[in-house]
Amino acid sequence: MLDRNDSYLETSATAIYAYCIARAINKGWLHPKAYGPMALLAWNAVSSKVAANGQVEGTCVGTGMGFDPAFYYYRPISNFAAHGYGPVLLAGAEIYRMLGLHPFEINDSSVQMKK
Repeated sequence: MLDRNDSYLETSATAIYAYCIARAINKGWLHPKAYGPMALLAWNAVSSKVAANGQVEGTCVGTGMGFDPAFYYYRPISNFAAHGYGPVLLAGAEIYRMLGLHPFEINDSSVQMKK
């Protein structure tokens, strides 16, 4: 629920956004200086949800189609929601490629791409 500040942060959705943005940068579709920091900040959030044992935390259980916000707002989360692992792995791989092409630096608490 992207428009609800009081809903929990869902890990697989953030991983999908990080993957898509980094992939578009790596393909040359988005400018790395404009969108790279966004992808890195998303990845930072995602990577903080990977536990020491490798489990991905904060992914909602499988979701069918609902027609009201409450259906999505109250979805339970599970470390065993297998559909959360793929997006995290894809995002990590694409961020890794992006950083090989476009290193970053932190300057006065902002993330900036060097290239």
